Amino acid sequence: MLKEAIKYISVLCVLSIFVACYEIKEYPPEPEIEYKSFNVRDTIDALDNPVLSGTLRLHFVDGDGDIGHEESMDTTSEDTNKNLFIDLLKKEEGSYQEVELAVPYEYRVPYFETTANNPTLEGDIIVSEINFNGPYQGDTIKLRFYLIDRAGNKSNVELTPEVVLIDSLN
Repeated sequence: MLKEAIKYISVLCVLSIFVACYEIKEYPPEPEIEYKSFNVRDTIDALDNPVLSGTLRLHFVDGDGDIGHEESMDTTSEDTNKNLFIDLLKKEEGSYQEVELAVPYEYRVPYFETTANNPTLEGDIIVSEINFNGPYQGDTIKLRFYLIDRAGNKSNVELTPEVVLIDSLN
């Protein structure tokens, strides 16, 4: 019995050493994002109109973990709670120009908690239903996107590869 207890305590000591030696990687307080994927598919919108709908996936790391906003009941502050911004760029005469949208692609990332001993927050964000209305006529587009944390730090800006919308139709 004493031998078993000594083995058990030895294993716990070894595990404690490994856990104590675990190095927490530090990141800057500004969010860092990375493009992962962008897919476009045919679909029907709420008014039964045919549209192309895109899904954007990005990876983020934030050293101080202050990504996202808590849900507010105050609708007057809705715009200040937006923290993921996506611009539509359309290729015209060989260069990309930002498209002025009636309703901008702006989103509120939900609030996340971090642990006290590791404030870094890391994960993937998936934005679906980024809709494009026709006619497409071979439009070539890219999306430009960035993230802003609660402290107002802006991430790097990322771009999707170009997509020819007409080629996305079946």
